[in-house]
Amino acid sequence: PSDEDVLRVQVRTTGCGKLQVCNGDSQFQVLDVGGLRSERRKWLSKVRDADVIFYMASLTEFAEPLFEEASANRMQESLSVFAETSGLPHLKDVPICLFLSKLDLLDGRLQTHTDALRGLLDKEPSSEALGADAAVALIKQRYADVCTRCSQVHMVNLLDKKQTRKALDQAIM
Repeated sequence: PSDEDVLRVQVRTTGCGKLQVCNGDSQFQVLDVGGLRSERRKWLSKVRDADVIFYMASLTEFAEPLFEEASANRMQESLSVFAETSGLPHLKDVPICLFLSKLDLLDGRLQTHTDALRGLLDKEPSSEALGADAAVALIKQRYADVCTRCSQVHMVNLLDKKQTRKALDQAIM
């Protein structure tokens, strides 16, 4: 498999993975927590002492069902979890950085699922295609609406190492 193949593999995170990250003179302990409904109760206690929250969401989730409930939309669930997490009283002073991933897949998803995005974003159906820039702006706005204190938003294509590194460096600063 190519590096791109490896990066595109999706594995559900279970439990709470820990990783030490060094960036220049700084060291961070990163907790990777599972997003499945059954995993959330495990990680809520783990974020009590967080210095920052990096919330990852996919730009293409608007066209995907939730794993646990096929009739539910993944982006709608992500927005709900983002709102719930950012509203936790013990996290009220913790900065939140939002990373919207899969920028590289957005164009393709929009070609076949524009109506799904319009429905999720409460936009009127239209015969004209919704471009990637407009879609990103709409999705970004939905996340901003549910978390007004989000300090940074980064769009990332995880296959572009330089762009991803730049986004992480900006968030860490």
